Amino acid sequence: MVLPWSVQATLQGGQLHTLALNLKVKLVPNDKGNNESAPDFRVQAASYDIGAAWKKISEAGREYLSVTIDDLSFPGGLPARY
Repeated sequence: MVLPWSVQATLQGGQLHTLALNLKVKLVPNDKGNNESAPDFRVQAASYDIGAAWKKISEAGREYLSVTIDDLSFPGGLPARY
């Protein structure tokens, strides 16, 4: 689970705690090019990509980020919403 994220001018960062990880992470804007399904952000820890985040809009019209973290202690990606 990713809690909390702090917002800065061009990036967002926070702390990631899982069974195997305890990292400072940041969201780096991703140049999507012409690929609409590409993530809006790359999730990085120590300059390594460890996941991705997509901008979404809820049914109530509120913006949020859908984040997936690749943690080898889980059989699949670790999904989170912020």
